[in-house]
Amino acid sequence: MKFFHHEDIDKAKWDLLVHESTNPRIYMLSWYLDIASPGWKAVIWDHYQAGLPLYVKKFYLLNYVPVPLLSQQTGIIFKPGFIYQTAIKEFFKSGTFKTFFRFTVSFHSGIDLQEINLPKSSSFNPRKNYNLNLNSSYEDLFRNFNDNRKRNLKKATALGWTCIQSDKIEPAIEMYKINQGSRQKDLKHTFQLIENIYKECCNRKLSELYCCLSEKGDPLAWCFFARFEKRIYYLFGAMNEEGKKYSAMSLIFKTVIDKYANQDLILDFEGGNLDGIGSYFESYGATAETYYSFTRNLI
Repeated sequence: MKFFHHEDIDKAKWDLLVHESTNPRIYMLSWYLDIASPGWKAVIWDHYQAGLPLYVKKFYLLNYVPVPLLSQQTGIIFKPGFIYQTAIKEFFKSGTFKTFFRFTVSFHSGIDLQEINLPKSSSFNPRKNYNLNLNSSYEDLFRNFNDNRKRNLKKATALGWTCIQSDKIEPAIEMYKINQGSRQKDLKHTFQLIENIYKECCNRKLSELYCCLSEKGDPLAWCFFARFEKRIYYLFGAMNEEGKKYSAMSLIFKTVIDKYANQDLILDFEGGNLDGIGSYFESYGATAETYYSFTRNLI
């Protein structure tokens, strides 16, 4: 195990690790980390056989590690055959770990930490994320939509609503600011982050941005998706009041599901820990996966 400062990380080797890992995620790629976690550091094992990215920030003179925005699961990644349990135990016992007065990480789904003795002053909480496996026909996938989802789709179609693809994220962010953002605070950094991630995904041909239009051609909802490996990530969405009435987003999700049906892909809804949101994602036939959020406080 070795601690690497940002400038010492070999990003080509890091990205190869992500691609070859047992559980690759888009937000573990070096360019994504550069945007979401500027100056990120890492703990690396056995010449890039495994790695744990660390978004180290300062509170006065104290170092701490938070979970970056738009980065749901950024725990240890490793190549097949690597014994991650031993590596995690080593990290928890290391001097590196003890330098942070607060350390938070969301480990990837599929990682079992039940047998690992947690450090003192720590908590370990299960969280939910919802996925829809797209390796069935659209007809079969649609049958698993619940009745309410089917009704809303029928109403939206009857109203003449349609979906188009776009390459401009700014109107989507503006819709969010007006409708959802008015109830939240300090979102300037979040909006800039979304814009930067979207533009970089466009440069790498990984992005898909959809807009649901009314029968008059007015925008009702937006959804930004990113593709990596065998996952399609839902990273950002916005909706106005008219679109909310019959869930314009349903038409966008239906469009994406129809487009990628019968493929070895997963639609990753990137959320669901709140009951209402989880129920919404379940309405498309998505199933929950569990991942664990770990927090340890030194003081």
